[in-house]
This record gives sequence, C-alpha cells and structure tokens, in this order.
Amino acid sequence: MKKERVTEEYFMPGDWIEIVNTILKSRGAVLVLGATDTGKSICTLLFA
Repeated sequence: MKKERVTEEYFMPGDWIEIVNTILKSRGAVLVLGATDTGKSICTLLFA
C-alpha cells in the first residue's frame, strides 16, 4: 500500500480548542459527527 504525506496546512477554529483539549486528555476512540460541510474531515486529519 502506498502512503502519502499530507502537506496541506489546516486551520483549527478557536471553538474547537476546548474540545481538542478534552479529547487529548482521554483515551480511546473518537467518533466525529456533524452536518455536511462542518469540518469533520479536517478535524479527523488534525487528530490523525
């Protein structure tokens, strides 16, 4: 399987910071839910 590095930069909205801090303190899996075009893919890439 060919792996590619993501070279794009992503911006994290300020209201995500509290959520990110909560997730980073926890262990386990994260399920990202939301409406269409709300940044779920970028959120997933930032946590990967």
